[in-house]
Amino acid sequence: MQEYANTLPTELNQCELFITQTCQEIDRLTVLRDNLVDSFTINVLGVHWVTRAFLPLLQKGTQKKVANM
Repeated sequence: MQEYANTLPTELNQCELFITQTCQEIDRLTVLRDNLVDSFTINVLGVHWVTRAFLPLLQKGTQKKVANM
């Protein structure tokens, strides 16, 4: 029992380190997810919204083309 009691502080430190690393990983994944959502909103939804806004003008015009750059 004494042998186990001697290893307990080391095991607790390892658990604390694991929890800290896990929390940091969750924070990193949250940032990645937020960046992905921002990029999708700008690059996909932004194009969709602008195209829809100009759709009435496109339908009235003679050249019915959309160019995205």
